[in-house]
Amino acid sequence: MQTLESKVESALDPTNGYFNTKKKSMETSITDIDKSIKRGELRLESVRKRLVNEFSLMDQMISQMKTQGGALSMF
Repeated sequence: MQTLESKVESALDPTNGYFNTKKKSMETSITDIDKSIKRGELRLESVRKRLVNEFSLMDQMISQMKTQGGALSMF
């Protein structure tokens, strides 16, 4: 019975017990995952901005080509 009590007390120890250690490990994992998510969001935002810029440039080029095509059709 004393062995069982010792094991339970060890597991419930607020400093080095199993549950506290597991809690700290999970908190670390959550923090790492949060950081990973933020990095992913920053990459996605960067790609989004690049695609918006590329689309705007493409739209301008198409507009210029239409204008040039209209001017050439007059000849």
